[in-house]
Amino acid sequence: LEEHYDHTLLIDADDPLLPQFRELEEKGACRLVVYEDVGMEGSARFVYDWVAAWLDEATDGRVQLESVECRENDKNSAIYSPV
Repeated sequence: LEEHYDHTLLIDADDPLLPQFRELEEKGACRLVVYEDVGMEGSARFVYDWVAAWLDEATDGRVQLESVECRENDKNSAIYSPV
């Protein structure tokens, strides 16, 4: 998760300026992470999927993740639960 969120620039896959951001990344100006859905809802789902898989492997299936809440700030958050 650190490589996706620590000091990175998150951008949506359909952003019209994506080619320019890729150029900036190639020049070392940023660490770019491209998501299909870069919003809080998409981020919550990404974190859920990543952590659920990690927990399953780390615990041999004994622990299951119920939900994930991601917060950008006090006014913007999302909860993802697969049910």
